[in-house]
Amino acid sequence: MMQRIFQFVTKNTRIRILEPEYEKVLWKFNSEKTLDEFICVTDGNVGGNSNGSLTLNHQNKALFSGNLSTKIVPGMNLKYTGFCSIRSIVPRRLITGEQLKDLSEFDAIEFRVRGDGRAYMVNLQHQTFRPDDLFQAFMFTRGGPDWENIRIPFSCFFLANSGYMQDRVEDITEYSIARIRTIGLLLADRIDGPFHLEIDSIKVVRSTMHKARGYHHNLTYKVNMDYWRKTEAYMRKDYGPVSG
Repeated sequence: MMQRIFQFVTKNTRIRILEPEYEKVLWKFNSEKTLDEFICVTDGNVGGNSNGSLTLNHQNKALFSGNLSTKIVPGMNLKYTGFCSIRSIVPRRLITGEQLKDLSEFDAIEFRVRGDGRAYMVNLQHQTFRPDDLFQAFMFTRGGPDWENIRIPFSCFFLANSGYMQDRVEDITEYSIARIRTIGLLLADRIDGPFHLEIDSIKVVRSTMHKARGYHHNLTYKVNMDYWRKTEAYMRKDYGPVSG
């Protein structure tokens, strides 16, 4: 009897061998040379009142800090304001042009940070005929004295254009991941005041644990996005991926 049960189980059960986890460090923020590979952009560059910078702190870590302001004063040619961001610079070569990052061997991006408890956005810009297209995901920091490793599967990214989530449901594809132009962080949580985010490293990882469903099926991100939607009255009501 036991032999028959064993034969049945071994015949009808598929044993999946987990692949070893693999990672690649994209940036280790421990020198001014690494910081030179990034640019800081705020609404102050287009007439807003926010300011920000990316510097090296006394612990030899990158410090993304500044002051976010949503204030619109008379005479400003802006409808909305209140953002600070950093993004990597696209390396170029004379003959081959832009040097894209092929991250198709990986399925998640991981940030080692020490934050202030605010919600940041991770931006992945891929090569496309629509330069304002971005794949975005939330990065929620805890705040406090401890460092944290925040790992975000690529399946949790959603498509946005010019700051708005797109109506069409479109998960990030391997084609897009193989043609990444820039990687960046954005703060636009509509909370006026100072912010600070220390960054130790950015890396990509591969693990079978991340073979997850797409963003619009991810309940955790859906709940977070529903909350974000209620606090963002100026954004469009139709959020596409969130309604799935």
